[in-house]
Amino acid sequence: MGMSSGPQVRVFIGSIGRRVYLIRWFVEAFERLGIDGQLHVSDADARSAGMLSSSFRHVVPRYEDAGYSDAMAQTFEAVRPHLFFSVNDYEIEALATTGLAARLEEHGTVVLSLATDRHAAIHDKYAMSVELRRYGVPTPETVPLSHFDEALDLATRAQDVIVKERCGSGSSGLEKLTSTEFISRMQMRDGGWPQWSSSERVVQPLLSGVEFGLDIVSPVLPDAHATGVLAREKLRMRAGETDQAESVESEPFFEVATHLARWLGHRGLVDVDVIVDDHGVQHVIDINPRFGGGYPFNHLAGADIPGLYVAQLVGHRGDALGLFLNYASGVISSKFEAVVRDDQGVSS
Repeated sequence: MGMSSGPQVRVFIGSIGRRVYLIRWFVEAFERLGIDGQLHVSDADARSAGMLSSSFRHVVPRYEDAGYSDAMAQTFEAVRPHLFFSVNDYEIEALATTGLAARLEEHGTVVLSLATDRHAAIHDKYAMSVELRRYGVPTPETVPLSHFDEALDLATRAQDVIVKERCGSGSSGLEKLTSTEFISRMQMRDGGWPQWSSSERVVQPLLSGVEFGLDIVSPVLPDAHATGVLAREKLRMRAGETDQAESVESEPFFEVATHLARWLGHRGLVDVDVIVDDHGVQHVIDINPRFGGGYPFNHLAGADIPGLYVAQLVGHRGDALGLFLNYASGVISSKFEAVVRDDQGVSS
């Protein structure tokens, strides 16, 4: 993409919510690369922190509303973004499963969205377990609670178990139980926990080990750079997201990252949770095709994925892009709360 007068690069983030740091880091990437760029955001909440922090904001219906797809297409017709991605799991599902990603790409936009079958496989935790095991990637045994006998059998072979929503976002519905507690509640059936009799929840053995977060970074544009990996050890969790972490060397995770990148066929960044057990086996426990809550820890250690995305959009290729994936190991960072005031009288 050659340089021209006016805004050269327009990046659009969907369902921006509270991720103010992404806005700041993309704007900084424009400045460092000497680009007159624009960072656009959308959200159903006109007063979300991200909307109040952006100069180019677009209020759209919620992703489940009938008018959502048309509103997004109309916004893209006006903005003509070069790159679009969402940071909301349910909007990402809409992009992958309703044909919306292809519709938005008609405006010349690179839309970061998985193929429908791959999205379905990682959105459904039972399907992901089946697919990854078939592909040779270690992952916890996963059984829907509707498979009553299989679920009880799993519990008899585990000391402790995790119950979670089969298609939930983040850690929604997650409970840690002893196998005895789980078996007792399952046997109570309708008298104990009726929702457990449905296929909406799954059970897994609780693995013992150290939990890491990975970002597997594939090129946004074809063959722009080699797939990279960012890694961090999770030191503390809060409300289902990493609250404190330490950046670590990525080399030990290259093999599993390469397998996952080939299987997913994704563009851009995917967030992966891995538990390394007491025998050194790396178990993939979750995959999210978006910027996750762990990326900031590697950014503060030196990585720059916003810069990597923007550099590709203006024609950078090859080894030089690897500099955006470099970071220092041993950097410990913690999250904190912040508040954004509505100084512009944004209407809801």
